[in-house]
Parts: sequence; structure tokens; C-alpha cells
Amino acid sequence: MRKVLLLRTSGQLLGAERVILEVAKYLPDLNYHPIIGVPYELNHPVPEFAETAQKQGYEVALFPVKSAFDMAALKTIKTFVQDNHVDIIHSHGYREDFYALFSKTQAKLVATNHLWKRTTLKLKLYAALDAHILKRFNAIVAVSEPVKQDMLEKGIDEQKITVIANGIDPANYQPVANANMLKEALNIPKDHIVIGTLSSLTVEKGIAHAIAAFAKSKKTLPNIHLLVVGAGEQLDNLIALTEQYQLTNAVTFAGRRSDINNVLNIMDIFALPSLSEGLPMAMLEAMAAQKAVIATTVGDVPKVINKDNGLLVAPGDEEALANAMVELASNKNTITSMGKAARQRVVDAFSSSAMASANVAIYNQLFNEQSR
Repeated sequence: MRKVLLLRTSGQLLGAERVILEVAKYLPDLNYHPIIGVPYELNHPVPEFAETAQKQGYEVALFPVKSAFDMAALKTIKTFVQDNHVDIIHSHGYREDFYALFSKTQAKLVATNHLWKRTTLKLKLYAALDAHILKRFNAIVAVSEPVKQDMLEKGIDEQKITVIANGIDPANYQPVANANMLKEALNIPKDHIVIGTLSSLTVEKGIAHAIAAFAKSKKTLPNIHLLVVGAGEQLDNLIALTEQYQLTNAVTFAGRRSDINNVLNIMDIFALPSLSEGLPMAMLEAMAAQKAVIATTVGDVPKVINKDNGLLVAPGDEEALANAMVELASNKNTITSMGKAARQRVVDAFSSSAMASANVAIYNQLFNEQSR
């Protein structure tokens, strides 16, 4: 059985990390042994991602680093790959791509581009660096067609790129019995319609637009509540925004949570107000949990959301987002029917088993080419 080192530098358990765990679940049945590789900063706790992978029974390799691009880590990773006879390094992010390439092992190199973020000068520089690095990889996965087009514009060989949609296991998202208890714990009135979002709190996630739209909606529908699950650099700004709109009691910031199924279950409507995306795992998870969706037309979202399972609005259009909130929150029957259709859409087209099989097809092709 060939070995794959799935490399991700992360302290959190967000979309990319869930993709890795979903792929890893099916790899042994496809004749590949997954190893979760996690570079992490010295003197910090073991990352949540690594702990979760260990609890799920995966082999986990921790690589201590002193900085974002620690040259000393290259030797550590190279030694691990050689000693453990790793056949493929599959990296998930620009730092991971750097480590995979410059550790200079004999392993095949595969990368997944989840989305190049360019909201700051620093991120723009990282995206440009990553584009040069990826040109030297054997194969690249794009999580959406726009992500692929972005790479093509940077001169990456189209023959190296495969678009593979993110996928999940719908069985992990089922109704829970204690929804009202969690509502009470989060100070959400039991009789309120909950519009929820689940994401890192960064500029490109568009949460500020969701809050502004919610403020408009609240004037029409007093019995709605906004639940924001996640953490990030924009938290203080978003809290200040809710105070500005006098929504302190109507918006709950739940922070980062591991009980994703539970928090999804207390939502009636899932909102994805992002300004840029590939194909967000959080949206697929919400759909699997039978949530009607309001989403922006970014990435491959319009390929997933249709009139049967949700509403689409332009990114940054707060008026349209507010109208969509009012339209759905005013009709519980529509919320229910869209939720059922949303789950079925995921079951039919966005399974984690299909995602894993598509990744393995890339792995196999690399070894087939080598044997010719």
C-alpha cells in the first residue's frame, strides 16, 4: 500500500482541514495509507486539527516550526518522508506547498489549491509565490472552476490541473434532540428564526455585509436572530458593527466550536455572504443538515445552489441579501422544502467518497506515467 503525506499547517479545524479528513477516510480502501502531516509552532498546544485526526485513528506526524517558512523544517520533513517511505506529498496551502517542494524528496508532489486569498498585500505576495511553486508540482487540484482559471492566468500548465469538488459524508449531519437546550445556552429565543453562518471571521467571508443585511431584515421581521459561528481577525470589528446597529441582543457570536452538527441544527437558514470562495465545506455541511441556503454567486456556489434549495445574491449586495433573508424567514414551509432539497443535492453530487476517488485517480495516474 502506497503512503500519502497529507500536509496542512493549521491550528484550527476549518474547511480545508475537513476536506483532508474526508479524503483520508476513504484512502485505505483505495490502496493508499494516509498520514496527516501538521507543521506547528514550537511551544504551542497541539493543533486542534492534529488532535481531531488522532482521535479519528489516523497516523499523525507533527513537524515543529519556528516561523511561517522555517528552513529547518525542510530537513525534518525530508527525513520523515525518507524514513517512512512516503510515496506522495499532498499539500494543502501555500506554506505547505513551500515545505513539500523545498524539502527535496523523491515523493510525487500533489497540491490542492483551496483558494488564493488576496485581501492584504502579504496574501497577494504569498499567492504570487505559490503560483511559481506550483509550476514545479506533478499535479494540482482546484476546488472550483474559478480557482482553476486563476491558476491558468498565472501560467500554470492546464494539463496538471484537475477540478475536484469538495465533498462530505451526509451521514455525519443528522437531527439532534437537544436543539432548544443549545439555543438557550447561546441566549437565542426559542421561537426565533435563526439565520446562521459558519466561517473564519476574515474580510473575504463578508460577515459585515450579513450583519448590515440582517439589520435591514430585523426591521421587517422582529423574530429573527443571527448566529455567527467562528473566530478570526475581524471579530472586534463585527461586534462593534452590531453595537452600531443596536443588535447586541439579536446577534450571537458563538466563537469557534467543534460541535458543528449541533450548531447547524439550531439554524433555520444558512447564510454564506462571502466575497470570494472556491466551494465552501461549511455550505455543504449546512445543506447536509437540511438547511435552506442564502449564498453569494462566488466560486462554484452557483453550481450547487438552485431555486429548489436556496437563494443566490450578488456578493456585497446588502439590499438583495436582506430581501432574501426576509423572503425565506417569512415562509417556514419554504425553509423546510429547500432544506430537504439541499440535503438531497449533497447526497447526489457532493459525497466525500467521490472526492477521495477523484484524488486517488490523480495519484494512480502519476505512478502509471512513471511506469511507462
